[in-house]
Amino acid sequence: MKKFGIWLEKNVYNIVLWAIGILNALPLLAPIFAYLKFDFLAKIIYYVYSFFCHQLHWRSLHVCDYQYGWCSRCTFIWLNVLLTGIAVKVMKVKRIKWYWYAVFFMPLVLDGVIQTIATIFGLTTISNIYYMSNNFIRMLTGSLFGFGFGLFIWTSLQDSSPQLEKVTNTKRAISIFKLTLVTLLTSFALYFLAVVVWDQTSSQYKPVNLLDFGVKIPPLAQDFLIRRINGVR
Repeated sequence: MKKFGIWLEKNVYNIVLWAIGILNALPLLAPIFAYLKFDFLAKIIYYVYSFFCHQLHWRSLHVCDYQYGWCSRCTFIWLNVLLTGIAVKVMKVKRIKWYWYAVFFMPLVLDGVIQTIATIFGLTTISNIYYMSNNFIRMLTGSLFGFGFGLFIWTSLQDSSPQLEKVTNTKRAISIFKLTLVTLLTSFALYFLAVVVWDQTSSQYKPVNLLDFGVKIPPLAQDFLIRRINGVR
């Protein structure tokens, strides 16, 4: 038991990194399993992830007319947590001051709060909802939030892990601005690729354009209560 404790302490960073990797992979496998008629596996993934995400189909990316296991915002939150974890592991990334996290968190908070308020006041006449975000904006705000959240998680684990070098010299650490820019560009490239794949593999439900930059409002208010409508049928 003592040896296991020592091993766990030395490898906790890698264990969490692998766990986040699996967390990212399963929602992307759900539509593929559904398309291949592995309905049992797809249903398990959709069901489990429904506890963590609303799974509204018009706020989700699709493959072969089946939606991801979670929405576009959640997809890029956790993708950036993973990307940041890899970056902290292979590069020298210094912990940032607590107040800088507001820069990464505030866009998502504002977008989500404004959208929620506008939706609540517009549900009685759903065609008159004043503000509704789109998948591209959700990708951007989710990426920024995931990057900031990831920085907090991984730099904390880095400081407590005996196998990872603690970064104390600012001159040796990569610029947070550069790292933010790289992760955002990576997110944008992956998002663009995902939308292209969606457009090429789906016939019943397609993106608005190659960035899916367009407001989508469901026809009925009760649609806001329906999860994974484009999941396993």
